[in-house]
Amino acid sequence: MPAVSFVADDLTGAADVLSQAHRYHLDAVLVVGGGDTPMPTDADVVGVAGPARSLGGKAFDELVRAQLAQIAGTGAEVLLYKICSTFDSLPTLGSIGRGIELLHEQFAGLGPVAVAPAQPQFGRYTAFSNHFGVFAGQVHRLDRHPVMSRHPSTPMHEADLRQVLAEQFTDRQVPAAVHLPAYADGSFTERWTACQGESVPAFVVDAVTDDHLDEVARALRSTSRTSGAHPSVVVGSGGIMAALARTATGREARQPGPQHASGPVLAVSASASSTTAAQIGDAVAHGWADVAVPV
Repeated sequence: MPAVSFVADDLTGAADVLSQAHRYHLDAVLVVGGGDTPMPTDADVVGVAGPARSLGGKAFDELVRAQLAQIAGTGAEVLLYKICSTFDSLPTLGSIGRGIELLHEQFAGLGPVAVAPAQPQFGRYTAFSNHFGVFAGQVHRLDRHPVMSRHPSTPMHEADLRQVLAEQFTDRQVPAAVHLPAYADGSFTERWTACQGESVPAFVVDAVTDDHLDEVARALRSTSRTSGAHPSVVVGSGGIMAALARTATGREARQPGPQHASGPVLAVSASASSTTAAQIGDAVAHGWADVAVPV
């Protein structure tokens, strides 16, 4: 039986989950296919992925409902609803808030869902519910981030994740929160438990270090032991997957070995991000051929 199951809102997010699990010595498998595709039972981490990040309305609901139903039968201790560590989403496109509502629909009696998108190793931090990201060596608040504030599909004009989610919830409820001082003053467990008892769909969890995320991972497992009929659910990035894997194995991360090209490489990009454009420009400057594909 898997220890962790996941639903990823895009394929690159799923790849991040797999990568973090493998880094800390867990076997991880991604299933690509419809609800009739059997889920593996002999891996530590199993998940499904689809294009939910680029969908809205009925198409979003239908896909996420099907994926949650597909993954619900794994019996995993923790379920990760994988989102991007930049948290970019809109009420009408890739809505994280709507995803949380569908989690409540799938798992009766779930209670407030933990939202922990921080990924310190990628330069993504949450402090007092405000989200931050590194760009060109500088830390920027989400609504002032040079890329995310001008994202071509989901521009972010608010950094407080409680407000972002409230705009995406049907009832506009503002989530609760676990803030940074709880890690330092010993009140983390008390605050986590208090948030779980609130009458809100979710609570945002601060984290700016891997140690913070490890604390969140331990709390999720503790919750799973008392939740009974449903898994412990977290909405988050590869950062929380790394923490779940790290605290499960207690082992150091694998270190990558030498990489050698074995032949021609084809890279396909569907991103309109300025960061991606810079990466493509650098590749072309170093000898790659740039082939435009008509939209």
